[in-house]
Amino acid sequence: MITFEIPGRFNTTAQQKGVTIKYGKPYFYEKPEVKALRNKLYYYCKPHRPPQPFGGPVRLKVIFYYKKTKKKQIGQFKTTRPDLDNLNKLLWDVLGECQYFRDDSQICIFEARKGYGEEDKIKIEISEVTEVEE
Repeated sequence: MITFEIPGRFNTTAQQKGVTIKYGKPYFYEKPEVKALRNKLYYYCKPHRPPQPFGGPVRLKVIFYYKKTKKKQIGQFKTTRPDLDNLNKLLWDVLGECQYFRDDSQICIFEARKGYGEEDKIKIEISEVTEVEE
């Protein structure tokens, strides 16, 4: 199992595309803040990657922590934006680019949460699964 943390606040998602019109056709591009987040995720994910990409089914657990604004928020879920599914898409892309697995279709067990903690960070646990769990 590989476990590591990425410090910082994550409010940008891969779905935040920019669009421009060239020669009468729309062109979509990655906004600078999305590109910066992708680079940051890559920087923190790359050192922890396995020697070889996982070949079989993968289990991925991700927890997004947002710094509390009130003392009573510690341990509470964050029910406001950004959406959890949108946060994970960019992370999955980066984990694939870093060669944790050959394709994100290998992720067979996935758990994700977002909540409040002492500091902004992402905690990631990833491992290859050897047998089907009930």
